[in-house]
Amino acid sequence: MECGKEPINSKKHNITNNVSMQKKRKIIIYRGTRSSGKTDWTKQWVLEDPEHRVRFSSDDIRNMLGKYQAPEREVLVSAMRKQFIVAAIKKCYDVVIDDTLKPHEDDFVRRCVKAHNSAVNELRSLGKLLPQDDIKYSIEYKDSIVPLQESIYEDAKDLEKKKNCR
Repeated sequence: MECGKEPINSKKHNITNNVSMQKKRKIIIYRGTRSSGKTDWTKQWVLEDPEHRVRFSSDDIRNMLGKYQAPEREVLVSAMRKQFIVAAIKKCYDVVIDDTLKPHEDDFVRRCVKAHNSAVNELRSLGKLLPQDDIKYSIEYKDSIVPLQESIYEDAKDLEKKKNCR
């Protein structure tokens, strides 16, 4: 647990086993076609509570790494996504992922949430969980459904903008 501090001896601190005091955090996996508004929505969501929310976008990482379509860099993008998710959970942020995740990547998020929540349950049952660390995660899915023709049109506009910026 890293949200507060290390697990502490319950006799010295005001530690409770009260589940009703538990805080909730979430990971939102926002799925949708290209140019369906995922990025606009996720950026706005983070701005509504920037102290507690973070966003991961593989597209942003790809743009930072140079040439956008470089398949040999996908291993690096995937590793960065995993490290980001683990670090964000340790620091107790709400997370939004604006990506089209492959099933095995979605499984990674579920395993991280399950491991975190299990650790919280165990520490609480042992009386070694500080109230500020009593945080459980849930996963939400948000889908952006846009008619295919509109998505193709928006994608073409984005591509044209990128060409004009060079």
